[in-house]
Amino acid sequence: MSHQPPFPKRPWSRDDLTEILQTALRVQEYRFARQIALTWLTSYPGDLPVEWMYGQALLGEGHLRQAEKVARKLIARDPEYREAQELLARAGASHGLAEDPAILGSLLALGGEPVPPFLEGGAQAPSWVSPLRDARRALAAGDLPRAEVHARQALSLAPDLPLAALTHLRVLAARDDPPRDELRTLAAHAHQRWPECVACTLLLAEALMAGGDADQGVALLHQAAAYDVTAQVARRLWGAEHPYRALWPRRFSAVIETPVPARVAAALGWNLLAGSGEPVAGSGQRGADSKQRGAGSGQRAADSKQPVTDSGEREADSGQWAAGSGEPVAGSRERGAGNRPASLAPVYVLLTTRRGLQEKYGRAGAAVLEAAMKEVVVAVRRQPDWRAMLFFADDPAETTRYGVKPAAADDPWAIKLALADLDVALGKRGLRIGALLIVGGPQVVPFHSLPNPTDDPDVDVPSDNPYATRDENYFIPEWPVGRLPGGAGDNPAPLLGALQAIAADHAARRPRQLTWWQRLVAWLEGWFRPRGAAAVPGFGFSAEVWRKASLAVYR
Repeated sequence: MSHQPPFPKRPWSRDDLTEILQTALRVQEYRFARQIALTWLTSYPGDLPVEWMYGQALLGEGHLRQAEKVARKLIARDPEYREAQELLARAGASHGLAEDPAILGSLLALGGEPVPPFLEGGAQAPSWVSPLRDARRALAAGDLPRAEVHARQALSLAPDLPLAALTHLRVLAARDDPPRDELRTLAAHAHQRWPECVACTLLLAEALMAGGDADQGVALLHQAAAYDVTAQVARRLWGAEHPYRALWPRRFSAVIETPVPARVAAALGWNLLAGSGEPVAGSGQRGADSKQRGAGSGQRAADSKQPVTDSGEREADSGQWAAGSGEPVAGSRERGAGNRPASLAPVYVLLTTRRGLQEKYGRAGAAVLEAAMKEVVVAVRRQPDWRAMLFFADDPAETTRYGVKPAAADDPWAIKLALADLDVALGKRGLRIGALLIVGGPQVVPFHSLPNPTDDPDVDVPSDNPYATRDENYFIPEWPVGRLPGGAGDNPAPLLGALQAIAADHAARRPRQLTWWQRLVAWLEGWFRPRGAAAVPGFGFSAEVWRKASLAVYR
């Protein structure tokens, strides 16, 4: 690829992207690097190396706070990611992070060198650095007894440090005869304390499967694959040929429409003289080949053979979650090759996450909100020709009933893919997602961070648009999406009140059974109403600056 730009009107491969990204960072085209990295992360939010390059681009542009946020997210998922630790140290140079000994200590324990902020500030390394660094060196050399002594010492000095706990777990797992009960207990504790840590999740999954709990182990492997789509952590733990590699996607591609700047193209050796002389553009065709979604439902079929649940049980359960009355209603979507039959009946889906509700409102508050959501489901089911269901995207007990992989509660793209798989499952039963209501604010169901199409200071745009479609083309929604946010605090009352109001509104709109006389009067009114008379007046509002244009539209 070093001598040719991405093929016109084709998605970029990951090799294309990383080479162009690295070149853009090298020639200091930071804005371009940020834009294409963010576009890629919209499709693959668990691509840790690309997210690191995104953080580098933010750092190059001077967006230090955003770069720090990216670095902390990477470290939470992969505490052993030395480059992410360096990114955090550099990003924190301007607002006091150079005084944080944990940042310098983690960097030194991983074999890194102090970056300029720490050299200038003269920060002292904490006492746990030396034993932790010695433990990791002994582990790499295969000296497990010495590694375990130093790992336990480091863990006693830094019990709240995920890197110390992870190093101890890796030492225990590396034994020829690992202490399975101790390893499972410690891994479960680490996973509960640091749920985003991919290595802790993988080690717990391995311990569970070794103990015979295959279902929970496989579910954890799927969670790890969503957090780390390139298997960076799994390869570090188990090598490139590890036994679970089939759960990770092998091919990655995405549509990149951002033109490649001339400096980047020149550094890549592309010949611009043969063309028009304009910057090389990415593909201008979005969504033409939805099979290219590396982590999409088409490529997620590799795990369908896993012993998640029995398909017969899923079929038997279908009446519980999409019950309703009436005949299927004709659909209204026109999507070309990906279109479903028009006879599919619509389902009103309430989407939320169990973990997000419990973390924001507590278990008691989450239980109250769940009961209110079920009231909405019951009320909507009374409407003619509609079904309704409540969907916890991150709860394995809920998702496996529909043959859908559970998504991480804080991963918007994984939640979107779970919705796409749910729509496929509905389609097999003559149904489809007809409308989607997201219950909870961004702490419960996260927004997607989309590339900012305008030239302003905002790095990205929070959006729910990708939740409205099955593929990566979020410009064309397939079903309407609404969000019901809660209050700023942890009081569930605002969200509860809104849910109760929705349930009451649906209940009030339940159709009445008309007498034969009322039907006759309604028929006569329709017959004698003037042709073209509107039953309901139209309404619209706009900004004052668009007064003339709005008048033209409304007319």
